[in-house]
Amino acid sequence: MVVGRHLIAELSCCKQFLTKGELKLCLIEAASQAKTKLLNIAMHEFDTVGEVTAVALLSESHISIHCWPEYEFVACDIFVCGEAEPGKALEVIEAAFLPENVQINLLERGNSNAA
Repeated sequence: MVVGRHLIAELSCCKQFLTKGELKLCLIEAASQAKTKLLNIAMHEFDTVGEVTAVALLSESHISIHCWPEYEFVACDIFVCGEAEPGKALEVIEAAFLPENVQINLLERGNSNAA
């Protein structure tokens, strides 16, 4: 039994990075496009310029984005359940950061081996 899908993406050689305000708007749009219900957004900006971690709490789970501009790298996790579409959220995130390379792993999460 699959209870959710967990899309893990690594975006490298990113051409642009977002301010905290832009990142918040990106998460709002990503949640909308994935057909999820956004509950809250938490963000933390580190001392390094542009290094930000942001998490969107969804009724269907979460979207997290971790930015390292000094490495032109963004790590993204999109974990959803139900009819939500994690690939649609990733499309929004890719359009925001303009990576040259994207590596995607999709895990089906569930308790299929329960006794």
